[in-house]
Amino acid sequence: MIKKCFSLIVKLDNIVLKNHVFQAIFSAMRQTLPVLAIDVYLRLLFVLFLAPNALFPVIFNINLKITGLQIILSILDVVILMIFAAALTNKYLIYRGIKNNILPILTNFLATYLLFTVNTQDFSHNVSQYLVVTVLTLLSSESYYQYQRLFRKTLQPYSARFLVWSAFILGLYFLVQPYVQQTTLQLLISSILSSNFFTTFVGLLLVGACAPVLYWLGIALPNELTSNQTTINAVVKNLDVILKNTHATLPYPENLYSVYGTFSLLGGIGNTLAISFLLLFMSSKRKQN
Repeated sequence: MIKKCFSLIVKLDNIVLKNHVFQAIFSAMRQTLPVLAIDVYLRLLFVLFLAPNALFPVIFNINLKITGLQIILSILDVVILMIFAAALTNKYLIYRGIKNNILPILTNFLATYLLFTVNTQDFSHNVSQYLVVTVLTLLSSESYYQYQRLFRKTLQPYSARFLVWSAFILGLYFLVQPYVQQTTLQLLISSILSSNFFTTFVGLLLVGACAPVLYWLGIALPNELTSNQTTINAVVKNLDVILKNTHATLPYPENLYSVYGTFSLLGGIGNTLAISFLLLFMSSKRKQN
């Protein structure tokens, strides 16, 4: 039964890899990887050495006053998505047979910038919406392909008809960006996580299994799963009980604050669960133990 399941997964994987849409996505990811690596190492440098509460300045009691780096890192996050959108547009339209695609590349490049920077009060952008960017870029590229088919006699890629299309796409992104920045889906997940169900073993197991899938899909996780979760209802009730009686029994000893961050995030989100499954199906009994 297990072998059949893995065989089916391999077949589905091969089908996905042969699909032109996914080939374009994978190619765009590979082109974005060098800039992403720079961003990761800069963030690591910031956390270890340059942040106000960084590890080494705290250990050696050094006060480093470096301003502006956090803003640069935040802008770089947006730039990565802009490069990804441009690369995805180029590859998708090439698969569609359109080689002169400078206008849609520039359009999606600027549209992604509008998606994360317009109407923000600071430079802290939620740029983990990779699924949103991917879907919008594919829809925009497909609309350009269909629009070009509609006007086959138009040979100039910068004619008024195509400029109208570009303006329409930019306007559409401008209308969509408040909903992306407000992260409605995050708020919905937050309200669901406030339920007492997620203080039970089954609920916590469900969160641990679903969170990596959401990350894989490029859906931004709510703050309860990415930062100190001191506002969760179970945590608040635990604090109230302790403040009233220091020797009282906690009503919710297991909750997202005490369990999820300790186990599910250890070594990277989902790694513990993935390693457990790998060990479970290892051929060597010695490695299983």
